Amino acid sequence: MPTQLEIYFEPFDKYYTIYITCPQKGFFVTTFEDVSAFRKKEKEYQTIIQTTFDGFWVCNMAAEFGWKAKLGKEVRFFCTISYKTETKEK
Repeated sequence: MPTQLEIYFEPFDKYYTIYITCPQKGFFVTTFEDVSAFRKKEKEYQTIIQTTFDGFWVCNMAAEFGWKAKLGKEVRFFCTISYKTETKEK
C-alpha cells in the first residue's frame, strides 16, 4: 500500500503530493504530482465561503439545489431539475 504525503515547496511556490511504495524488498518507487492548481482553487473557494454573509447555494450530482446556512452543518435540498426527453409517435 503506497504512503502518501503532501508538501509545499517554497522555492517553486508549488504543492506536491508524493506517493511512495515498495514493489518488492529492497526497492521503492516515488512519484510526484503537482497539485498547486487544485490547492490555489481550494483557497479561492474557502475565501468565498468565509466571506459569504448568510450561506451559499449547493448542487449535488443529482441536480438537486439547496441553500446551506454558513453556520449550519446540513444542506436541505428543495429543488430538483429533471430533464425529460420527448419522443414523437408516428
